[in-house]
Amino acid sequence: MNQDSTQQSSQLSITAEPDDVKKWAEQVLGVVKRNQNQHGPLLTSINNIQELAKSNWPLITLVLFLIAWWLYGADPAYPIKKWADVSHELNSKLEKYEYERVLSDYYIKLGESFLDGNKFIEAQEAFTQAKKINGHSIYAQYSLIKSELLSFSKNKEFDPEVVRRRIELVERSRPIQFLQNKHADAHVTYAKARLRLRVHGTNESTNKTNDIKNLLEMAIKLRPHYAAAHGDLGLIALKENDYNTSIKKISQALEYSNYHSDYVGALSYAYEAIGRIDKVAELINTMYQLDPQVFAARLEILRYQLIYELKFDLVRSTCMKIPSLFEKRGLHEKNKNTRAYGLYVSGNLYTFDSWVAKKSYCKQFEVLSEYFINRKEGQEITGNNIDIDQITLKLKSIWDKADDGGSILPHFLINDLTLMCREHSSKLMPLSHELQVLIGNAKEFIGTLDQKITWNCEAVPHK
Repeated sequence: MNQDSTQQSSQLSITAEPDDVKKWAEQVLGVVKRNQNQHGPLLTSINNIQELAKSNWPLITLVLFLIAWWLYGADPAYPIKKWADVSHELNSKLEKYEYERVLSDYYIKLGESFLDGNKFIEAQEAFTQAKKINGHSIYAQYSLIKSELLSFSKNKEFDPEVVRRRIELVERSRPIQFLQNKHADAHVTYAKARLRLRVHGTNESTNKTNDIKNLLEMAIKLRPHYAAAHGDLGLIALKENDYNTSIKKISQALEYSNYHSDYVGALSYAYEAIGRIDKVAELINTMYQLDPQVFAARLEILRYQLIYELKFDLVRSTCMKIPSLFEKRGLHEKNKNTRAYGLYVSGNLYTFDSWVAKKSYCKQFEVLSEYFINRKEGQEITGNNIDIDQITLKLKSIWDKADDGGSILPHFLINDLTLMCREHSSKLMPLSHELQVLIGNAKEFIGTLDQKITWNCEAVPHK
């Protein structure tokens, strides 16, 4: 038997009259109606409950919450409170993040301001604080690296190769491009200028000096209030005997860094070179007012009193006691009295650092004052016989003990006596020969005996 025959045998065919089919349908419908009448009330109740729940679900939910709270201690407002707590915690974190960002930015700006004035240690402290507050700040870390570009090496000395590699690494990574969309950083550019200034100076070639100037000008263009860049341009002009430019640039540096004693001192030298002694007195007084405990300021006052006011008695008495007073109070060991002291002599900067050298310069004032006191009768300086060789021996004794100032103090002597003659040529004329011998002895001490000595009071013009 095949499959078709099997399917046909499983089907039932009924043949009936239409009246019979109608009768059967009525009988089935009656059975269904009887079943509906039997279970109708239950279905109706269920339908009614569903309708009630749909129309009153908020009230029913509240009732269920209250029952659960009463039976199990559950808080019906828990989801709302939880959301409020999370929201408050998030707001607190956002407020803390904003506070840390603002505070970190403050220290970064403070550090950059310190860099503008060449205050590297203070800048490093500010950037370190910024990084401590906001450890994820890329700019804080970058700024800290910038502040260390010109720092000494591990050997506590300025190592040009170390500085060069630091600058090279910063320029290669250039995170500043991503932070401020710039292609150069003012402080990095200034560091490059300072490196070349330390290595080449301004005496080797005009091209190298111009290169340094261009870098400083670029730093100013990037950061117009960069006091150190303005100041360095002024110092370069001072060494080139371009006093008007020097005064302009150093004055701009002081405008942005009002209490920088180095710039005050440099500006006084520039004014001294053009004979503006009134400005020199004003600036020296400013330097002293900034910090009376800085010995360099005392030296500048004594130098002014000796050269321009001829107050020999006051200078001698002060020099006899002021160094020992500083030592007694321990002031000579303070950092501010271990910094370099220098003078510009014929366009060259001569400096020394040690306390011994500074004290020796004061002693040199004392010897010169004593010399002029012994030459003075009333208000006139005369040419009484005094052995100039004895004065020279005293000075050479000072220079021999002057530590790092031994080869520099003779330059100071020549410069100071030259300025004295410029200002008081008529009074010093009787001493012209003796002072010329004294300066010749100073030149001999520093190895310049082969230079022709032409100094005399009449030959020194007022610049």
